[in-house]
Amino acid sequence: MINLLNIFIYLLTALGGVLSYYSLLRIAFDATFGALLFLQCLFSLHMFIFMLPWIFSLRNFSLWQFRVRNVGFIDKVKICNGFYR
Repeated sequence: MINLLNIFIYLLTALGGVLSYYSLLRIAFDATFGALLFLQCLFSLHMFIFMLPWIFSLRNFSLWQFRVRNVGFIDKVKICNGFYR
């Protein structure tokens, strides 16, 4: 959505290089979203580096220890008259 708005502002900008309202708006959009893109890339890189120790420490970790035993198992002794106690 923001990219479409930026393209629309580019189309409204004068081609002669005159600093009109739309060209100033285009410069502001470029600076703002360029900074946001840089911060997003920086944050993604930071989170990737932060998660590397967790990824390598969980490499040999098994989820088998979190299994739920006897799921769906109903003890026939506890069933009386069709109801489970």
